[in-house]
Amino acid sequence: MRDDRPRPWQDRIAGYLRRMRGGGANPPRMSARQILYSTIGIVVSLMTVVEVANYADATLLMAPFGASALLIFVAYDSPLAQPRNVLGSHLLATIIALSIYNLIGIGPFTAIAATGIAALAMQFTRTVHAPAAADPILIAVGGYIGWDFLVAPMLVGPLVLVLCGLLFNNLIPHRRYPAYWW
Repeated sequence: MRDDRPRPWQDRIAGYLRRMRGGGANPPRMSARQILYSTIGIVVSLMTVVEVANYADATLLMAPFGASALLIFVAYDSPLAQPRNVLGSHLLATIIALSIYNLIGIGPFTAIAATGIAALAMQFTRTVHAPAAADPILIAVGGYIGWDFLVAPMLVGPLVLVLCGLLFNNLIPHRRYPAYWW
């Protein structure tokens, strides 16, 4: 004999699991020309960061900047790629991380806390930029706790990337960067 009584918790679990199947369509593939433009933009902008670093005798190339460059040149119309987000988030995450590390010290839990607080702050300030969430961990692993790290590389590096994005993306037909500033 079958039990036909409602089973709300089982239905909630089943609904939850069904959402994991997805259901949306894949985005269209970029044309070969657009892929080439984006790749050249990424490479040229990162090479520019290295050249500015060599000129200034500073370390400017950081792992999160590779992800930032990808967003600026591949997803240039995304909110995550806009100058406000790129610059604001790297600065915000770095200020938060340096503040926590200078007050409490560097360790796995403070790195996790700094990352969470930076993510929270980015959401409140509407400056979400995923690569910047790596900044507190990068700072902790590298042991960079001096405030000069805020300027070089965390201000100058993203600034060079955004400037390259402005110059390069707008040379390409059908691209417009930025979509907005503030």
